Amino acid sequence: MAPGLKGPGTFMYQASHNLIKAHARAYHIYDEEFRPLQKGKIGITLNFDWHEPRDKNNPDDLKASDLGNQFWLGQYANPVYVNGDYPEVMKVKIANKSIHLNYNSSRLPAFSDSEKRYIKGTSDFFGLNCYSANLVWMKDKPSYQVDYNYDPDINSIKDPSWLGSGSSWLKVTPWGLRKALNWIRNQYGDVPVYITENGVSDKNGSLLDDHRIYFFKNYINNVLKAIQLDDVNVKGYTAWSLMDNFEWSRGYTERYGLHYVNFSDPSRPRTPKASANFYRNIIINNGFVNQDNHPPFEPVKHTRDPNNLPMLDDFYYGTFPDDFAWSSATAAYQVEGAWNLDGKGPSIWDTHSHNGKIDNNDTGDIACDSYHKYHEDIKLMKDMKMTHYRFSISWPRILPDGTAQSFNRMGVDYYNNLINSLLAANITPMVTLYHWDLPQTLQDKYRGWANETETVSDLFAEYARICFREFGNRVKFWITLNEPRVVATQGYGDGHMAPGIVGPGTTTYVAAHNLIKAHAKAYHIYDEEFRQTQKGQIGITLNFDWHEPKNMEDPNDLVASEIGNQFWLGQYANPVYVNGDYPDIMKYKIGNKSLHLNYSRSRLPEFTDHEKNFIKGTSDFFGLNFYTSNVVTLKSTPSYKVDYNEDPDITSTKDPTWIGSGSPWLKVTPWGLRKALNWIRNHYGDVPVYITENGVSDRNGSLQDNHRIYYYKHYINNVLKAIKVDGVKVKGYTAWSLMDNFEWMRGYTERFGLHYVDFSNPNRTRTPKASAHFMKDLIVHNGFFPEPKLSTEQPPLIIRTLSPCTSGSKTINTFSYLVILAFLYIVKLLS
Repeated sequence: MAPGLKGPGTFMYQASHNLIKAHARAYHIYDEEFRPLQKGKIGITLNFDWHEPRDKNNPDDLKASDLGNQFWLGQYANPVYVNGDYPEVMKVKIANKSIHLNYNSSRLPAFSDSEKRYIKGTSDFFGLNCYSANLVWMKDKPSYQVDYNYDPDINSIKDPSWLGSGSSWLKVTPWGLRKALNWIRNQYGDVPVYITENGVSDKNGSLLDDHRIYFFKNYINNVLKAIQLDDVNVKGYTAWSLMDNFEWSRGYTERYGLHYVNFSDPSRPRTPKASANFYRNIIINNGFVNQDNHPPFEPVKHTRDPNNLPMLDDFYYGTFPDDFAWSSATAAYQVEGAWNLDGKGPSIWDTHSHNGKIDNNDTGDIACDSYHKYHEDIKLMKDMKMTHYRFSISWPRILPDGTAQSFNRMGVDYYNNLINSLLAANITPMVTLYHWDLPQTLQDKYRGWANETETVSDLFAEYARICFREFGNRVKFWITLNEPRVVATQGYGDGHMAPGIVGPGTTTYVAAHNLIKAHAKAYHIYDEEFRQTQKGQIGITLNFDWHEPKNMEDPNDLVASEIGNQFWLGQYANPVYVNGDYPDIMKYKIGNKSLHLNYSRSRLPEFTDHEKNFIKGTSDFFGLNFYTSNVVTLKSTPSYKVDYNEDPDITSTKDPTWIGSGSPWLKVTPWGLRKALNWIRNHYGDVPVYITENGVSDRNGSLQDNHRIYYYKHYINNVLKAIKVDGVKVKGYTAWSLMDNFEWMRGYTERFGLHYVDFSNPNRTRTPKASAHFMKDLIVHNGFFPEPKLSTEQPPLIIRTLSPCTSGSKTINTFSYLVILAFLYIVKLLS
């Protein structure tokens, strides 16, 4: 830094010496000439990184901690607050090293007795700048390198497990601030302390700066603990910084502000970040109070702002990674049929449909008859050049009553035949263990996933073990559960779907709790008993609607977006990918509402510490089902209705300008998928992501399904942008669905298929739609190349209201364009 003079073990000490004397002179001028009239106070601000002993039970490490603190802070604080002189340990160490190196005097200058008296007591308060901490332990032997950093003879590092920031030196250690405050009180007495700087950086200036909210929340809370629990005389707190600014040697690349500053705009406009609103509430409440404000969220692993992505409206030309998985998906109940053949037991969906709950009284009794026609299905995939196929195993087909005692060899044979035929066609099976068809016996006997004793989750684990044993020598990609959120909220919440249990703010949370534990049990069985020999991977598939802030400039709407994402996805992803537990925002809101309604405990069940450790990290990849988005805004007052949908305190709607589909809930929002992928990376790190479902419905089954081509083209292009532009580790894409099938509550009235199925024909004839040909071309070319617009690429007029797909940042010259067209023509001839 300026002025750039080098002298780490010489000039540095002389400069410090002069600075201390300069401070004392300024203090005495104010004290003697101005204080009687102006009646103010004057002090000094010192920065301090707490030095954490590597092993608190090791006396040498405790000694290293004190040495680090004395060299760092005591060099300046001891003269001012104690005796006008440097700490004794500094004087002895540096003097001994100076003698060893034949210096005439110590490299640490000495204060005269009059200077000591002049310096001592020259501060009315203690100004503290505290950001981070260091992990320290003693060196094996003293160092004689002439360098301030070597003089203490300690090793000092940043623990790699500590949360980072936009600055390499700044690791998030809130506890370090409380320890520093206590150390200051112990060393320097009950001097009033003002925290004069504390804050955290990023490099993107995100307006939804959850990481900064997390930082401020936890650091300020440790200040409160220091005051209330430790009796430290802290008089004030200062956030660094009011706004993004020139960050010394880092220039404008690191941002600490509560307000975003646009440095590319000559007028330098300031925009409040979410942290500004959080800090405002802390100030208004003068602390942390038990009410429904906007509590902070968990820290993120990456800080790319999903609401500020480049090329959001541009169409990106390029290819996917060479090993990218191209798949289509089905589910057992939706396609297999044969509901009571060859020993299969009834599922909750057999019961639900037979009770007349489905549109048109449809059932899955025959569905697409894939139980008998799987060879035709495989030919459809092979014709499309699919590399993978995602299907589910029917639990009651393998174990008719849900238990190992009812093992059904004919059911196992069916899946063996399917798997072997897929492999013969060079198609990799992606197998889901549970896609909603719970054995009815387990629902009748144990209340299904609402069971309070974990019986069903244990039985699921045993079912998973049987599947691994029977199929794992050929299946290398396992998914434990499909969309547990839908099971919990619609099967055990509003009761709309099977098994029809109603408990939207109670039973739904119990079911979710059991599903998460069931997943973890299956994962550990595979990991401990089968992985070493079968060498596969196992994970979970979660569905996610992106929550789009209604107003990007309104911090409350940004908070609403985060709350919506955490309640929707975080409920399941946070336990698996972060810490084994639900998001703080969920625990906070549901806990407070339960208290308000006089529940004896939170409606959201708690995981024990053992369960948290058991659940954390139980997925090798992130399976994502994504279809659509919602527009959200924060409610003005909390709702106390006992309902999962009311607990987040947000209003969620579909923008009426978004293009629709054959399903009222599904609006076309391709950009939402890219934002969702970035949000997942931010919160759960660089976990490999497989998109395990994505598709669009209609109600007419048109073979010329231009709307579906448009949907796939733009959603998949946003996947490509997430990979190439944003660095998200997406490993595969799965189209829903291979063919029209039984669409749950809608029966056969909504069609998602790449292939048309004639349900009025006993043969269930399959016919490729135009979208199947589009997907084949996309897979063959493994990406997008510029070419003249074909009729199949033009969306219907109703879809053309979406943002245009321009490619201004991906232009090519005419010659290159013609070369690519010629190449594509040759490829098509050869294929």
